[in-house]
Amino acid sequence: MKQTAIVIETKGDIATVEVKRQSACEGCKMSGACCSCGKTVTATVKNKLGALPGDTVEVEAPSGTILTYALIVFVFPVAAALLSYYLSVPIFADELYPYLVSLAAFILSFVVIYIFANSRAAENNRMEITRILQDTHRRNNS
Repeated sequence: MKQTAIVIETKGDIATVEVKRQSACEGCKMSGACCSCGKTVTATVKNKLGALPGDTVEVEAPSGTILTYALIVFVFPVAAALLSYYLSVPIFADELYPYLVSLAAFILSFVVIYIFANSRAAENNRMEITRILQDTHRRNNS
């Protein structure tokens, strides 16, 4: 998946970029008046091309990585809730407790995803700058 981004900060071969949420706004009839349109996401990417702050770049992530993260975020919480429900039904005689256990597992799964994302995602980040589209920083210094 390719996105256009603006480099905000660089540290060695790592860059912090700001990506406009294009996919969330494609076909939006609100024309930027809704809550999602125009918002940006900050990401840390590999900077092997030496892009500098202010440069407009193309950032790419393998489709498999995107699909894996989507699967984790959307399927894992539901699977945790369903599994905890079915495992708790024989244990608790009251009908309310399996639902409460399921809800707790659902919420806890997001905590697990948050911890996983903050610990492993930075280490295994496969997103990288593949092309410098607009070299504004260097042009201004010339």
